[in-house]
Amino acid sequence: MHFASSVPVFAAAFCATLVVACGGQEFVAGGVDASSSIDGSVEASTCVTLPTTTGDEGDFCALEAKLFTGCSQCAACRQTDLDNCVALGDSLSIAFKGALDACESQIPCGDYSTYGSDPCVAANLTKSTKSTAQIAAATTYCSKCGTTTTVTSCVNGFFQPPQPDGGAAGVGYLVLLSSDAIAESIATNCSGTAACPAADVYELCAVAEFCKTQQPDACNKTGYCSK
Repeated sequence: MHFASSVPVFAAAFCATLVVACGGQEFVAGGVDASSSIDGSVEASTCVTLPTTTGDEGDFCALEAKLFTGCSQCAACRQTDLDNCVALGDSLSIAFKGALDACESQIPCGDYSTYGSDPCVAANLTKSTKSTAQIAAATTYCSKCGTTTTVTSCVNGFFQPPQPDGGAAGVGYLVLLSSDAIAESIATNCSGTAACPAADVYELCAVAEFCKTQQPDACNKTGYCSK
């Protein structure tokens, strides 16, 4: 789904609001009562239609359709977003898609940019097994930027989820939501060739790497991945 937000906010809290908040299609269901939750009993076919070909992202595409329908996101632009579900699913980590599936019944309708900071989703991501590519992205960053602490401590902070009290997520929380291919791109392109990059520079670079794979949000022309 699309991850829309403002750049200044993202540097400090993008991962708290991203994913979610940057993606090609809006991976969320918003626009109904923000206090209500998605009704798992609603059939996706009553609102939007799955694309004919979903490949290995069939489960994710079906989940996205269910989210759209459960929150009455039935506009034509949402169908366009759903038609791009394969590209979005390919850009997301297995752990993040699993967290969304596990928490689907309790994620509130409303601002789709907050899925990554949903307490249930964040908890599932925190306890997930990090992939080799995700760990490599963290250690690449921390080998340059963990000068005041151990690399291990830096890696733990790198993946820190958004805090219940509003505290910012770790600089690399987006990596935890990203596919291995994107995690590798972030590790290669965002850690700098010499000195440790500033946190906001690193975060915005990570967003740019993520957005390279995305189509713009059909319903929101001003989000992170807009073109």
